[in-house]
Amino acid sequence: MAAALPAGDAFPAPKVAPVQFAGGRLLLIDKPDATQTYFRIAMPGVDRYSRDRVPLMIINTLFGGRFTSMLNDALRVNAGLTYGARSQVTMDRAPA
Repeated sequence: MAAALPAGDAFPAPKVAPVQFAGGRLLLIDKPDATQTYFRIAMPGVDRYSRDRVPLMIINTLFGGRFTSMLNDALRVNAGLTYGARSQVTMDRAPA
Protein backbone atom coordinates (compact mmCIF):
# COMPACT_ATOMS: atom_id res chain seq x y z
CA MET A 1 0.00 0.00 0.00
CA ALA A 2 1.30 3.46 -0.93
CA ALA A 3 2.03 6.00 1.77
CA ALA A 4 -0.06 9.17 1.84
CA LEU A 5 1.58 12.37 0.68
CA PRO A 6 1.84 15.20 3.19
CA ALA A 7 -0.56 18.09 2.74
CA GLY A 8 0.81 20.97 0.73
CA ASP A 9 0.12 24.68 0.56
CA ALA A 10 -2.70 25.96 -1.62
CA PHE A 11 -1.63 27.83 -4.76
CA PRO A 12 -2.24 31.55 -4.22
CA ALA A 13 -4.16 32.83 -7.24
CA PRO A 14 -2.36 35.92 -8.52
CA LYS A 15 -4.30 39.16 -8.78
CA VAL A 16 -3.99 40.24 -12.39
CA ALA A 17 -5.45 43.40 -13.89
CA PRO A 18 -7.73 42.87 -16.91
CA VAL A 19 -6.01 43.13 -20.28
CA GLN A 20 -6.72 46.33 -22.18
CA PHE A 21 -6.42 46.34 -25.97
CA ALA A 22 -5.43 49.39 -27.97
CA GLY A 23 -6.83 47.82 -31.14
CA GLY A 24 -6.93 44.71 -33.28
CA ARG A 25 -4.02 43.11 -35.11
CA LEU A 26 -4.00 41.06 -38.28
CA LEU A 27 -1.07 38.84 -39.14
CA LEU A 28 -1.14 37.34 -42.64
CA ILE A 29 1.45 34.85 -43.85
CA ASP A 30 1.44 34.23 -47.61
CA LYS A 31 2.62 30.70 -48.32
CA PRO A 32 1.41 29.68 -51.81
CA ASP A 33 2.76 26.12 -51.54
CA ALA A 34 0.75 25.38 -48.38
CA THR A 35 -1.92 22.69 -48.74
CA GLN A 36 -3.99 23.90 -45.78
CA THR A 37 -4.89 27.20 -44.20
CA TYR A 38 -5.52 27.87 -40.53
CA PHE A 39 -7.33 30.85 -39.05
CA ARG A 40 -6.81 31.68 -35.40
CA ILE A 41 -8.97 34.33 -33.83
CA ALA A 42 -8.14 34.95 -30.19
CA MET A 43 -9.05 37.01 -27.17
CA PRO A 44 -8.00 36.62 -23.53
CA GLY A 45 -9.63 33.74 -21.69
CA VAL A 46 -11.13 33.71 -18.21
CA ASP A 47 -9.52 32.53 -15.03
CA ARG A 48 -10.60 29.16 -13.66
CA TYR A 49 -12.24 30.78 -10.65
CA SER A 50 -14.64 32.85 -12.76
CA ARG A 51 -18.31 32.43 -11.91
CA ASP A 52 -18.94 32.32 -15.68
CA ARG A 53 -16.81 29.17 -16.07
CA VAL A 54 -19.60 26.58 -16.29
CA PRO A 55 -21.90 28.61 -18.58
CA LEU A 56 -18.92 29.32 -20.87
CA MET A 57 -18.06 25.61 -21.06
CA ILE A 58 -21.66 24.73 -21.97
CA ILE A 59 -21.99 27.45 -24.62
CA ASN A 60 -18.60 26.62 -26.12
CA THR A 61 -19.50 22.93 -26.35
CA LEU A 62 -22.74 23.72 -28.18
CA PHE A 63 -21.40 26.31 -30.59
CA GLY A 64 -17.86 25.15 -31.36
CA GLY A 65 -16.24 22.84 -28.84
CA ARG A 66 -17.01 19.49 -30.48
CA PHE A 67 -17.20 17.94 -33.95
CA THR A 68 -21.01 18.06 -33.96
CA SER A 69 -21.08 21.75 -32.95
CA MET A 70 -23.08 24.44 -34.74
CA LEU A 71 -19.88 26.07 -36.01
CA ASN A 72 -18.57 22.87 -37.61
CA ASP A 73 -22.02 21.98 -38.95
CA ALA A 74 -22.43 25.38 -40.62
CA LEU A 75 -18.94 25.58 -42.15
CA ARG A 76 -18.27 21.91 -42.95
CA VAL A 77 -21.59 20.17 -43.51
CA ASN A 78 -23.79 22.95 -44.87
CA ALA A 79 -21.30 25.17 -46.72
CA GLY A 80 -18.50 22.69 -47.52
CA LEU A 81 -15.84 25.30 -46.73
CA THR A 82 -13.57 23.34 -44.38
CA TYR A 83 -12.58 19.94 -43.06
CA GLY A 84 -13.40 21.15 -39.59
CA ALA A 85 -13.94 24.21 -37.41
CA ARG A 86 -13.90 24.47 -33.65
CA SER A 87 -13.60 26.88 -30.76
CA GLN A 88 -11.91 26.68 -27.38
CA VAL A 89 -12.23 28.61 -24.13
CA THR A 90 -9.11 28.49 -21.97
CA MET A 91 -9.36 28.73 -18.22
CA ASP A 92 -5.93 29.30 -16.78
CA ARG A 93 -5.01 30.15 -13.21
CA ALA A 94 -4.97 33.79 -14.23
CA PRO A 95 -6.32 35.47 -17.37
CA ALA A 96 -3.82 36.01 -20.16
